[in-house]
Amino acid sequence: RKVLITFQLAVSIALIACTLIIQNQMALVRDSRPGVNQKQVIMIPTRNEMGKEYMALREKLLAYSGIEFVTTSSFEPGEPGFITFFSAKNVEGLTGEETMVMDGIDAGFDFEKTFELHVVHGRSFAEAFTTDLEQAVMVNETAVRSLGWEEPLGKTINVWGTPRRVVGVVEDFHYKSLKEEIVPLVITPTDKASRFIAVSLASGDIASSLKQVE
Repeated sequence: RKVLITFQLAVSIALIACTLIIQNQMALVRDSRPGVNQKQVIMIPTRNEMGKEYMALREKLLAYSGIEFVTTSSFEPGEPGFITFFSAKNVEGLTGEETMVMDGIDAGFDFEKTFELHVVHGRSFAEAFTTDLEQAVMVNETAVRSLGWEEPLGKTINVWGTPRRVVGVVEDFHYKSLKEEIVPLVITPTDKASRFIAVSLASGDIASSLKQVE
């Protein structure tokens, strides 16, 4: 009888512990603000011929009524281990040979619209600005704070040896796991297919929109 009572007590404790863990996880999901939209966004890997004609494919997809935005991206939200990082130097806010390790993402036009990112200062990349591909860059709020910039627009960051001018600041968002700390981030524009093509579907008949993508 004592063994049975002990067993029942152990099971009860285990169930209570599991319940608390589930409640904590649900609270984390409920209260967290990832800052990046993943709903109704299809991530298409470009490890095939599709990526070679990205701009033509993007134009074709945007012609469908069920598709709102199309962009390319070197990251998939929540995917660990594939974010490029580099040591930035010769940046205003750093002194002498001081460097800062920053994460880097390659992104196409409409990147912020596709993932519903918030541009809190300046602007995003735009095809209308013909120099953006060669000269522009965006940073996150953490980068601005880390560099002590009061006015980030117009500041220069060397990205892999190429000086680029900051045109916009995005609100911090979790591009990795929600558990990982947000670090300084640089977003560089591209018109070439990166690791993924991201397609944002319009609200409504999702099934029809998916067939359009196919």
